Amino acid sequence: MSPATANSKKNNATPRKSKHDEAAQNLSRQNLVGGIAASDSARVNIRQIVHPPLSEIAEERERQKSELEMLQEAIAQKFSDWHRLINSTTPIAGNPYLFLQPFGFSDRTRFFGREDILSELMRQMRGNLGTFLCGNHGVGKTSLIKAGLVPSLLARGHLPLVISATREPLESSIKKYLLPNADNLQFLKTMSLTGFIRIVASALPEGKKLYVLVDDFEEFFEREESERDAFHTEWLRCFNGACPNVRWLF
Repeated sequence: MSPATANSKKNNATPRKSKHDEAAQNLSRQNLVGGIAASDSARVNIRQIVHPPLSEIAEERERQKSELEMLQEAIAQKFSDWHRLINSTTPIAGNPYLFLQPFGFSDRTRFFGREDILSELMRQMRGNLGTFLCGNHGVGKTSLIKAGLVPSLLARGHLPLVISATREPLESSIKKYLLPNADNLQFLKTMSLTGFIRIVASALPEGKKLYVLVDDFEEFFEREESERDAFHTEWLRCFNGACPNVRWLF
């Protein structure tokens, strides 16, 4: 073979890619960020795990699971908040009587004189799914609930939820009491109140109860008839379908 012929074949020959070039080419086709510098006999092993996109059903399940976990955390946080609130210090000196101002959750140490009615109220609530606390406006129902009933329930390991009878639907008031951002949680927002109450009650330790305490219930009767009917229907549906470890106070 003449030199000219050899040079011609050499010029026309296609350069062969090394293994490093092939690896670099393969890497460049992947969804990677950054670079790898290697020389001599260096060896780099890369393992890329690619998760396929979730289906709409799987995404919905993940979202529901996430919201339920948030609810579980909110229940535990509510217990913590309650104990911190009722154990907070109150002024020792000064007049212990608040006159027209109701006693608060942290006033249990200076709330006295209602032991008999508190004991009777606890007895009634243990034996009945629903209890109505009757009395004229200003006789101290709110003080009895906040400074008497709530600390007593917490001391026994129960979970009280204190809801005011505002113009907001009962369902929204209860959900937002545990989850202030409930309007942004689509799964829990659209869940029935009965289902929501069941989940909260089932998250409590064995033998413990959920107490839903609706304060200022007398304001309920000042609403329009349509609002009263809607409130009554919603509560009755929840009352009839709730778990046996749920108690209501109005």
